[in-house]
Amino acid sequence: MWKLIQTLGIGNLSGEQRRLALYSALFLPFRNTVYKDKNEKSIPVVNYIFKVSMKQRSRDAETVINIHCAAERFVSLILPLQLNNRVQHDKLE
Repeated sequence: MWKLIQTLGIGNLSGEQRRLALYSALFLPFRNTVYKDKNEKSIPVVNYIFKVSMKQRSRDAETVINIHCAAERFVSLILPLQLNNRVQHDKLE
């Protein structure tokens, strides 16, 4: 695991940045999951996990959710980059 983190360049991040990056990866499957509080308000499960289960700051939960939102915006770039890379690879052959 540590070698993978170093390969990705996460080893160059500060302790807090590394912690938030790892939390973001860990909670990515829950990014679209919500629960209803006692006022019937939809709240992301990530908030609940951070505040209630982990007793962490709500700011950390908000940061992780913001990272998830930013990552979703980059998804649309991945397919064109993969296709472009495939076309360049075919030209080399």
